[in-house]
Amino acid sequence: MPTRLKWLPQAITLLENIYDYYSKKSECSAVRLYNRIIDSADLLKTFPHAGPLEPSLKDFPQNFHSFVVEKHYKLIYTISPDLIEIHAIWDCRQDDWKLKEMFR
Repeated sequence: MPTRLKWLPQAITLLENIYDYYSKKSECSAVRLYNRIIDSADLLKTFPHAGPLEPSLKDFPQNFHSFVVEKHYKLIYTISPDLIEIHAIWDCRQDDWKLKEMFR
């Protein structure tokens, strides 16, 4: 079972963008959302297959999984024997084709 979790640079940038967006409205809300996303990712260390394969990315050679956090966001990640890599945080309110473009 994978025990290490790695946030890839793109995922970190997306998380920071989410924080920046919400902090303009409420610093407290931004911190809370940021922490919930981080905490949700930690659950994947124990339950890496909690998220199904991401249907929007099924045509890619990697098996991308997605795990919904905080209603509107998905963690997009891959699983290897000793590592879970978080590739992106996706706002589910956007069109799926934009997610595909992000990974091209």
